[in-house]
Amino acid sequence: MRGERGAARTADAGVPSALEDNERRAAARSSSTSGNTLSASIPIVEVTEEGEENGLASMLAELLRQNLAARTVARRRCAAMRGSVVLHARDADVTITLEFRGHEVRVHDGPVADPDATIRADADAIVTMSRLPIRTAFELPIFDPRDARDREALAAWREALRTGQIDTAVHRLRAVPLLLRLTSILSVGT
Repeated sequence: MRGERGAARTADAGVPSALEDNERRAAARSSSTSGNTLSASIPIVEVTEEGEENGLASMLAELLRQNLAARTVARRRCAAMRGSVVLHARDADVTITLEFRGHEVRVHDGPVADPDATIRADADAIVTMSRLPIRTAFELPIFDPRDARDREALAAWREALRTGQIDTAVHRLRAVPLLLRLTSILSVGT
């Protein structure tokens, strides 16, 4: 029952429509790229049995699968990721954990013990991470100030951080690059 309530609340928060937008952009990008998109092996994204009932877990797992299938750079970044990030959607009262093991990502329902980082936000703010049009240099996110979408997404992200809609807790120093890479592999704009 808990997973159904969480899935219903997440759907009410407008999350699926944002995911559909990301799916369309990822499909357009993958169809317009050259044949080298499969040069790196695609990491396995697995939702644990208890996580399958969690709407946010299923949605983020699908977004990760699509982004990793469509983008070689996302596959390389994911392969370099080790650790766990807890995502708590406050408005939907849903918590998941993304556990990165190189070429494998496990999505759990609820928090795992001793995570590397925790992000608490509304479901829409969590999905906003996937809408950030990120380009990277030396694994740092870079926004193009000339691009209106970049400016709009960055302004929304800054406002959410400023007003406390997004709360990030880093429990270990190694979580800093983990969070930067997480933002990058979730983003359809890289």
